[in-house]
Amino acid sequence: MATLTVTISEKLSINNKDRGNSVTVDISSVSNVIDRVVNVTTAEIPILEFGTDNGAGKLTDAEMQYLRITNTASSGTCDLRFTDSANSKEYLVRIGAGESYLSFLDSLDVNTSGDVGGAIALTQIDTIKAKASTGLDLEIVAVAT
Repeated sequence: MATLTVTISEKLSINNKDRGNSVTVDISSVSNVIDRVVNVTTAEIPILEFGTDNGAGKLTDAEMQYLRITNTASSGTCDLRFTDSANSKEYLVRIGAGESYLSFLDSLDVNTSGDVGGAIALTQIDTIKAKASTGLDLEIVAVAT
């Protein structure tokens, strides 16, 4: 088993005052890694799936501990669709050129009522899909225990 160390750093100076920060987290017992580059066009495609078993481009439910999806292009956007089809839930995220989406869990909840004070009912993501404004490459790193 291996340990993944993730460090997120910001460097910012406003009025000669350092406003940057660095946060580090260690994820131990890593036994499965998906590290790939996927070409995405204007047609939506699945880029990562979750299920009862590991497989090509697939992780076992509830085992993902870290996910990074990076739009490596110098222009263009990519829309990511996270779905839980069993519970009719989905949410979308747009990442611009050079931007990344990070997550440390493989579950989601969606609230359409506008009540942000309600209880969270997280459910397992089934599929992450991607659709780009123009052809571009996504770098995907998913780590599971």
